[in-house]
Amino acid sequence: MTNNLNVITDHLFAFFLALLFLLAEGPLISALLRPLGNGEKIPPPRGAKPDVWRQITAIQGPDGGRWIGRLERLLFFFSILFAPTVTIAWLAFKMASKWEAWTNLYRVPDAIRRVDPLDFLRARVAWGSRIYQRFLIGTSANLIASFVGIGLFYWLIETFPCL
Repeated sequence: MTNNLNVITDHLFAFFLALLFLLAEGPLISALLRPLGNGEKIPPPRGAKPDVWRQITAIQGPDGGRWIGRLERLLFFFSILFAPTVTIAWLAFKMASKWEAWTNLYRVPDAIRRVDPLDFLRARVAWGSRIYQRFLIGTSANLIASFVGIGLFYWLIETFPCL
């Protein structure tokens, strides 16, 4: 940890360039996640009210997700440099909290009256897959962006030692 801190203090400009790159990654990650957002409509199961289904399956508050993504990239960046176990702890916490949310908060009933059971199963699987994909792709993209930011920092100080 002390070694990384010394390297950073000796090359603050390169460090800030790497941080700027990391924060600039947001639009690229948003573009990566966009196909898994509200643009792709999951058809409602036969018998369900289409407007209610759209409200239920819509990604709520994408701005909150963007802020969480920015903070997560920063957390990964700093924790990989200074305390890698924090990265592991964050991933464990994130998985546990998602598990809890998916188990209890987002609990989807096994059946809905007057809705075709097989068609409802198809819709549940499509919706669950989309949520899970966004979770995995977003977290992976943030982790990769952090590694790229760290790599950029070390490349800058190797290539341009005056930074």
